[in-house]
Amino acid sequence: MQTRFPRHWRWITFTALAAAPTRGTVTNVLRDEQLLIAHPGQPQPTTIRLAGIRPFPDQTPALEQWLNEHLVAQPVEVVITLARTGDRAAPAAHLYLRDGTLVNERLIESGIARTEPHTAGRLRHWLRTLENRARFKRVGLWALTPDPTHTPPPAADQ
Repeated sequence: MQTRFPRHWRWITFTALAAAPTRGTVTNVLRDEQLLIAHPGQPQPTTIRLAGIRPFPDQTPALEQWLNEHLVAQPVEVVITLARTGDRAAPAAHLYLRDGTLVNERLIESGIARTEPHTAGRLRHWLRTLENRARFKRVGLWALTPDPTHTPPPAADQ
């Protein structure tokens, strides 16, 4: 499987020093944006957290359902990097499907997840751009949220 990075791949180098991609298979969705990945030749699967995303409030089941439907038993390439989580840095992953699709991007542009506020510079900018497009198009869970820019017409007095 050859890794084909998206057109905005450069943000990986600015996020942190990323490890070389490793191949694996998603075996289970644990919770929120955490996955269990089995790597060939390793006896124990690895737990990863997807970098740059977070679930909508009260919509974790929708994210977990999407991950289960689209990722379980799928071969993936994993690029581990450091992601800021609050006041600390923790390992996080950029997950690529066989066709080169970056799962982190797909979740946000599909309106399934939001951008993590503590994401590093260029990655945050790119994911926020995708999030704003999804919000504008009312895609996914954005279709369920009220539009904050919409002002309802005044009620007619009777």
